[in-house]
Amino acid sequence: MFRVALSDEELARIDALETGERGGPDPDAITLETFTREIPEAWERHTG
Repeated sequence: MFRVALSDEELARIDALETGERGGPDPDAITLETFTREIPEAWERHTG
C-alpha cells in the first residue's frame, strides 16, 4: 500500500477532468455481436 498526498491544486486539476460526458461506448452496449474484437484471455476466464 502506498501513501499518496495530493495538494488542493492537484485535486482541483483532477476534478476538472470530469466533463459529465462519457468518453467511450455504453458498457451495457458492448456484446460479442456489437464489439467484434475477440479477447482470448477474457473468454478463457469466462468459460474456465
